[in-house]
Amino acid sequence: MQARLLCLSTTVLALALALASALLQPDRTDAPVGLTSLAATTSDLPENRDTQLYRAIAARVAAGENYYEVAAELHRERSYPLFPFFTVRLPTLAHVNAAIGSSGLFVAAWLLLLGAILVWFRALADHGLVTRTLAVALLALGGAATITPAAIVLHEFWCGLLLTIAMGFQPRKEWPMQVAFAAAAVFVREFAVLFLLAMGFLALIERRWRQVAAIAGVIGLFAAFLALHYLAVVEVRLPADLQSPPWTGLRGPTALVQDLARVSWLGLLPIPLAALLTFLPLAGWSSLARPMLPILWFAGFGAVIALFARPNNEYWILTMLPAYLVGLAMIGSTWRCIMQTGISRGRAGGAAAFDSIQS
Repeated sequence: MQARLLCLSTTVLALALALASALLQPDRTDAPVGLTSLAATTSDLPENRDTQLYRAIAARVAAGENYYEVAAELHRERSYPLFPFFTVRLPTLAHVNAAIGSSGLFVAAWLLLLGAILVWFRALADHGLVTRTLAVALLALGGAATITPAAIVLHEFWCGLLLTIAMGFQPRKEWPMQVAFAAAAVFVREFAVLFLLAMGFLALIERRWRQVAAIAGVIGLFAAFLALHYLAVVEVRLPADLQSPPWTGLRGPTALVQDLARVSWLGLLPIPLAALLTFLPLAGWSSLARPMLPILWFAGFGAVIALFARPNNEYWILTMLPAYLVGLAMIGSTWRCIMQTGISRGRAGGAAAFDSIQS
């Protein structure tokens, strides 16, 4: 019964958010919600400066220069802020990029996407073959569409790809693999700590103490790493360096529709249909045998985007991809779950009426 109520409540929530976002969309006659893939969109957006910045930093790190000195210099030259300290990205991706180059990044991205497809085809073993095939097709389509020269230097892209794999492992039997991929994600982009916290919360209430300890250890290591990152940034910045604008976008659910449309095939659809397909995956995820981790993650990070992401933070949505849209493949399972609820209640009501007549 709890599973059925979850399916029903997430479906109602998804439909309400879709309706609200469709009605509240600003007038975009001059710039319609994304009509292209990420590769084409970023070439026309100011955010393309971000990818140029990350490539320039990686190139100079590959030449042997210090990451933080280079980052501070290039931030100043290109009018990027150095306050607060996390406007300077964690050094992990820059060092990997410097070590293996753009070609190596492309190979790693395709290998990780292949791994995600295999993991999720196995993870959905309790669903029908049609659902599993559609799910991995959506995963492959979404992943392939974002493996572009622009995306592979974005930290959010790698965070989303690693978390996609992490979610595909069973939290009870395969939790070390789940923790390992989530740990890799958090050392690329801080956002993944929210995923680790959700994992830890679920492990705690289910009294999986070894997993709780492992997650706490990863978070502790990350906190130490972040502290070192802070000290390194403080060492190279100057009082006159720029301060970042506040993250107070307050764009509401329309933010997810606009941002997801800009980086996926949803941008090819009319706004009402794009809004519906933006939120329906959340309902689809509720049909999993163990749905709470993806629901907590997607709903939680979706709320972060709705509340805090500025319009030029649209690449944050990559953190939810390519896994998020896979939920569309499971809408049929969610619908069957809801219908079973209605059938069960109808049968219970009929039985009660029959008993009343008999008595």
